[in-house]
Amino acid sequence: MEKQRFYNIDILRFIGAVIIVLFHFVTGLKFYYSMELTEISNLANKVSYGMFWVEFFFILSGFFLFYLTDFKIQFLDFFKKKILRLLPLVIFGILFYKILSYFNLLYFQKYINIYSLLLLNNVGLTAKNTMGNLHPAWFVSSLFWAMMFYFYLKQLVNEKWFNFITAILIFFSYTYLVNTTWHPPVVSQNFINTGMLRAIGGLGLGYFVCIFVKKCSYKCTSFLQKIIITICEGCLLIFCVQNTTIHKINFNNPTIMVLAFAVLITLFLVKQGFISQILNNKFSNFVGRYSYSTFIMHIIVFDLLKMNFWDKNITFLTEHLILNLTTSIILAVTLGIMTYHLIERPCAIYFKKRLESGIVVESNPFKRKFL
Repeated sequence: MEKQRFYNIDILRFIGAVIIVLFHFVTGLKFYYSMELTEISNLANKVSYGMFWVEFFFILSGFFLFYLTDFKIQFLDFFKKKILRLLPLVIFGILFYKILSYFNLLYFQKYINIYSLLLLNNVGLTAKNTMGNLHPAWFVSSLFWAMMFYFYLKQLVNEKWFNFITAILIFFSYTYLVNTTWHPPVVSQNFINTGMLRAIGGLGLGYFVCIFVKKCSYKCTSFLQKIIITICEGCLLIFCVQNTTIHKINFNNPTIMVLAFAVLITLFLVKQGFISQILNNKFSNFVGRYSYSTFIMHIIVFDLLKMNFWDKNITFLTEHLILNLTTSIILAVTLGIMTYHLIERPCAIYFKKRLESGIVVESNPFKRKFL
């Protein structure tokens, strides 16, 4: 199957990144300034489901993992490819904290950041709720090791067993999460990391989305069919944005958001509705490229503003809450754009060239499959 470009997905990635930034900033302000900010509790309740856009990114990552990956390459090559793609921004973010700590602009958490640099800060090896300075790096840690798990499992077992094992993992991951906690990522029962469960469940769900998209041959044959699919796209997009920004859905089970994200992603990937087709343009791709860097770097903006402005200007913060939030989000996106061009893109290009010259393909990729 010829690989397609899905530009329309990029705009969803950017929307998701901005909503997560909004969620972190609002909940952060509530945590530090709840006594001074009378509006913050109500606002925090409205955006509380914004954290579940992380599930969107896990599902989408699962789709692209299985859609783009050549499972004939050796595990070590895949390991290097992913770690060199994900780690540079984490290293840069932690160095950013270290450098600014010399000027007393930020506080640097020395030892826990070592786990972040090793992408081990959210696999269960650190204390509960301890994720280092670069909090969003927990996502990278869980994503990376979940990808390693699925890649190796795909090489070990045949397709039927892989489908069965993945389905079981999805079911039990979300069942456990529903009955424990989704956020923040914690170690439950002294060894089960909920962040890892979110990654395993999301990537697994993305795998089945990938299977559906690859096998889907449905094409709209009438204007009415296209209108119906367009309505589904619009309703799901509004549902996902509205219930993570404007108000909290009155249903205390986050799997409803997981299912909504999975269907929304699928509809945009098959591109049979007007919305997914209209958004399938290079502008969406242009905006979406800044999603990862914005997601990783935005917490630096919050910490800088908190330590060096908000703590010293509580009155201005309380009297102009929306202005402060809007400005901080714009700054976070701006930092993400700068980081993309200065760090993420140059590193991605450099390492891609280096890796392509050294990747080894197994002569018999099925020789290790055993079930």
